[in-house]
Amino acid sequence: MARPRASAQDELAGDSVYAAQVAALNRALQNFQANQALGADFQNQDYSKALRNLGYNAGTGQYDVEDKMQGYGGATNAARQNYAGRGMLRSSGYGTTRANLNRSFGEQKSSMDQAQQNFKAQQARDFAQYEGEAKDAQLMAREAAIQRRRQSLLMGLGG
Repeated sequence: MARPRASAQDELAGDSVYAAQVAALNRALQNFQANQALGADFQNQDYSKALRNLGYNAGTGQYDVEDKMQGYGGATNAARQNYAGRGMLRSSGYGTTRANLNRSFGEQKSSMDQAQQNFKAQQARDFAQYEGEAKDAQLMAREAAIQRRRQSLLMGLGG
């Protein structure tokens, strides 16, 4: 009675070279993901700190006018003190200055938000590329394992 033929997957599982290559590729992909997660964590920390320095409160979605130690609060307080000291707090000049401050800080935040989105998009593209390369390498390792198996079978028939 003939022995049942093993499936290609079973034969590949028995190829120690193939198994080592696949394990190394999987480890490399896991390391890449871990490094990306670490990079994203650092980026998110920097982004949050930059928002705080700008004077933006992510919890309320507004700039904190009262926090004079941060960008927005400090700038608006300086403008208020400047115009109040000259008795011009109700002037159109003060209104224009406040509008310009709001526009400027809004543009800064918008640029920061765009940079954060760009970072995340680039990470997604990098992962997709790395994952595709890893899959291609696994397919090449599989093909090499199949070729080794064919060679060993041919040598067994001819010997």
